Amino acid sequence: MRVGGCRRSLNAVVLGCAVVLGACGPRLDVKHDYDPGADFSAVHSFSWLGIESSRVLNEFDVKRVEAALRSELGRKGLEERTKGDVYVAAYLGVHPKADTEWEHSKGLYWTEQKTKSHEGMLVVDVIDPASGKPIWRGRATAMLQKGTSPEQRSRNIARVVQKILAGFPPR
Repeated sequence: MRVGGCRRSLNAVVLGCAVVLGACGPRLDVKHDYDPGADFSAVHSFSWLGIESSRVLNEFDVKRVEAALRSELGRKGLEERTKGDVYVAAYLGVHPKADTEWEHSKGLYWTEQKTKSHEGMLVVDVIDPASGKPIWRGRATAMLQKGTSPEQRSRNIARVVQKILAGFPPR
């Protein structure tokens, strides 16, 4: 039997330890989409708009994601400016996910077993300043693991950001 306060504490610990794709397992789903009419050859700089995130996220992980995005954009040759050629914004979230498995027990009965896990999502939008509309979007989702160190989360976040931005600019 779980007490309400204990359950909330457990959820906070799970989210605190497993938050943001930084603690993701080997199964990472990355997708890209873009406006085929956008001229990406003219993009040489960006303006950082920030990260929108869930209230329960660890502020250190949010900072890690921001630093990884800025660093990877710099490696791609984009300079950060107050008025860049494009705006870059991100959304970061953790969503609970319940899986149900049915197991055959002895006799004629089946038993239901529910497992609760968390899925992390990072969405990166590149926005045209003139229209205010996105011209490119990269998204990564993964099931999260708990108990990773801050160093491991930093490495994982950098890996996820690199995989997301591998599709930017589109070829």
